[in-house]
Amino acid sequence: MGKSLSSLVFFLAGSLAIAQAPPATDLESELLAILDTPVTVAGKKAQKISEAPAIISVITAEDLRNQGVTSVAEALSLLPGINLTETSFGYTSVSIRGNLQAHYNNKWLFMLNDHPMFEPVTGDSSFSGVPLSQIKRIEVLRGPGSAMYGTNAFTGVVKIITFDGQEGDALSASAKGGSFGTYGAEGRYAVNAGKLRLSFGATAEKSDGYPFKVNLDENGRSGEIPYKNDLYNALLSMTYGDWKLNLGGFKNKKSKFGLIPTLVSTGDRTTDGYYLDSGYSWKLSEKADVSVYGYYDSLKKDDLMGWYPPAWAQQQASVGGPENATYQGTKYGFTVQSGYQFTQDWRLTAGLFGEFQKTGPYEWRKPDGTFSAFRTSAWLGDFDSNTKGGYLQMDGRLGQYFAVVSGVRYTQSSVYGSSLSPSVGLVYNATPKLTFKALYGTGSRDPNFFELYVATANVVNGNAALKPEKVKSYELGMDYMMGSNSLRLNAFSADTNDLISRSLLAPAGVNGNTRPTPQYGNIQGQKLSGIEGEIKGSFFAGERHFVNISFLQGTEKKDTSDVIFIPKMLGNLGVNLTLAKGLTLSPYLQYVGAKKGTLTNGTPVEVSAYTLANLNLEYRFSAMWVALTGKNLFNKVYANPEYVRRLIPETPGGPGRSVYFQIGFRN
Repeated sequence: MGKSLSSLVFFLAGSLAIAQAPPATDLESELLAILDTPVTVAGKKAQKISEAPAIISVITAEDLRNQGVTSVAEALSLLPGINLTETSFGYTSVSIRGNLQAHYNNKWLFMLNDHPMFEPVTGDSSFSGVPLSQIKRIEVLRGPGSAMYGTNAFTGVVKIITFDGQEGDALSASAKGGSFGTYGAEGRYAVNAGKLRLSFGATAEKSDGYPFKVNLDENGRSGEIPYKNDLYNALLSMTYGDWKLNLGGFKNKKSKFGLIPTLVSTGDRTTDGYYLDSGYSWKLSEKADVSVYGYYDSLKKDDLMGWYPPAWAQQQASVGGPENATYQGTKYGFTVQSGYQFTQDWRLTAGLFGEFQKTGPYEWRKPDGTFSAFRTSAWLGDFDSNTKGGYLQMDGRLGQYFAVVSGVRYTQSSVYGSSLSPSVGLVYNATPKLTFKALYGTGSRDPNFFELYVATANVVNGNAALKPEKVKSYELGMDYMMGSNSLRLNAFSADTNDLISRSLLAPAGVNGNTRPTPQYGNIQGQKLSGIEGEIKGSFFAGERHFVNISFLQGTEKKDTSDVIFIPKMLGNLGVNLTLAKGLTLSPYLQYVGAKKGTLTNGTPVEVSAYTLANLNLEYRFSAMWVALTGKNLFNKVYANPEYVRRLIPETPGGPGRSVYFQIGFRN
């Protein structure tokens, strides 16, 4: 890591040195304002980024527009330490700081405003329910956040803040078309009428899908399928005085080529969901306040599994038929929070919470509705669980320069008993432009229903004796304003225990197995560490830029071997240039380093590094605008490691060159 640190310091120092004549203080004031932006993802109250006890990045609605991003996941990949991987099972996996996912995004927590949006069956989080037009900003906390947010806030928290009408009246709409038969529209309407404020956004988009090329599946087949992704969503965010309401729904149809991966189990997944939440706040006195908040969500998935193993053996014999898998999960919860301002500098926040999860049968049936002769259903009954508890957080200032925060969360689980998640942070504001942070945090992730109870014969078995995953994290950070540029440096070390993987074998005769079958179990854990650096700012009038670089490394506790398939280096470089009045050009590059690992038989595997070049050109005239967006302009063919089963060297990466055109208006 010493060589990496030297490279990072040299790289960032060199970038700053390029700035010969920074523009006037307008941009400097703007960057200082960003450091003073109130964010809520670090705790249970709004805090300035410069004082928040966490490593936080913010993506604004303007950032989304300038870079022409097409999804929230793509926006996140522009931040330090975040890497995207396309999985064979039709998911875009978001990895934060080298912590690889399995099939699902369940090691970080997605919050939509104050609503935890993971689904209970697999713990997966996706951004399908959020119209891009409704996003005011995205706050990303890198590192565990369980002290304030509970399970799944294991490696980080992604919190999306939506427009709610307080920003003023607005009306916008746009139409889009482009590569792979993509076309769609989105829009937003907002009104601010005194106490009543609301914002409504919606998206409708269809795509034939880019060609998902499979060189070799686990049955020795090769082929190509269209990786389509159709999406419909809508979200209403509304406030009336101190009362707030969010109501949304979505439908997403996405292709996959099988859980295994096996081409004969190719099919579409349709996900339908809706969610709502509401809260109210009271100001009891000058020093005391109380708020209540409740949420509910429901999600249903319908998967065409095709000839899912062991059914594919029937396909080879020209008997039987493909199968369809369905399940539905619901979740609801509440929080009651109070705050007391002891002095101007010290505040105590306390809360009580409860969350209740339920899933119905996870059935796999043939098209005629009957069960296969093979026992492929995950389970045929209902499961439920709940967690209850409370949290405390004390924050304040120690004199002029130091801010401190300490929090702890107590959780009583119906499955796992009681646990504590503490955190503490110290912030040193050396000057208005220079801040240092020292942080300690803990996190946990409870096993989901699938990991506990799946019982698919000869494929995978759950384990009701699983323990929650745990992590301890130590971080040092620095934020520094230098003229028209802001520099951020972070170093972290994370120690994980009881990680969940398919590390055991269930013997023949268990759950219908006719042979030893993979089973979920807890492994010892990993040690991860890294360094992140980021520069944002301007070198001259009409130019904005961002550049970041991350170095990651990790070892397995069981044998000190390298954690498999970590990209040891990640980087992003982007520029926004004003070419003429209303005309802007925004090119950016994304670099993902090589990923090394082994197959289950011990064969070494290396998936090559790649660099993607992207560009967004936008022209605004009056209330109208047009944009031309290009992704992967050099048509880079790249791959991702097949790191779940590790039986084939790689899975396909993302799309080749794609171009999209948009036209719209906004007032």
